[in-house]
Amino acid sequence: YIQSQKELQDVKKDLTSTKMEITMFQTQQKNKISELQQHKKILKKEVIELRTKLENANSELGAIKHKHEQTYLQTAQERQKSALLERYVEKIESQVKVQQNMMEMMSASGSVYGGASVAPMGD
Repeated sequence: YIQSQKELQDVKKDLTSTKMEITMFQTQQKNKISELQQHKKILKKEVIELRTKLENANSELGAIKHKHEQTYLQTAQERQKSALLERYVEKIESQVKVQQNMMEMMSASGSVYGGASVAPMGD
């Protein structure tokens, strides 16, 4: 009987010791869970902030692309306009040269339209 009582006390001590270990383990786990929940909240906030930044960056990128396209089209139009004006100037220069050549030829051979080669009529 005394042996049994002693064994019972030993088992009770072991049980108490095990309960204390379990309680400590549970407390540690609760602390870890609480810490992880705090980290989770922080990460959620960071994810939301990063998504907002990404949306803003994509929006800005879209606006910049649009502006680039407009600038590119405007530049292409200006180049076409410039080329057209260059051809126009070349045609005008060519016409002026033709007119200068005609004037030189007329002055060299005497003008049909009123020149010094026609003598005034006498009375």
